[in-house]
Amino acid sequence: DRYGGDVLSVNPHRTGPGAVRPESVHVPVTPGLVVEDRQTGFVGAAVAVEKSGGQHVVVLEDRHGVRRGFALGPGFWIERSPVVLDPPVARRRTPTGPVSAAGRRLTASGSY
Repeated sequence: DRYGGDVLSVNPHRTGPGAVRPESVHVPVTPGLVVEDRQTGFVGAAVAVEKSGGQHVVVLEDRHGVRRGFALGPGFWIERSPVVLDPPVARRRTPTGPVSAAGRRLTASGSY
């Protein structure tokens, strides 16, 4: 058998005897985060995150002012480490103004 025994028993993340590729870490996009797109080699700072065609796109701007959009997900590096870019974490809004005993926000007229 020239292909060996069970092809699924081999760890596909190994490169050489006992070596393991570094695992990607999930990182939420923040303004100014400098990342590299591994497929194209484009390096830039995150200036915007948009939703286009049902998927999130991060807009990167390089040091020359050139902007390009990339789909969020795997395929990026931060300081020579692989990362998976996630959408920014939404900040929880705190209610302003009077709050009822149940924790609902009240309007000026007393409505919820």
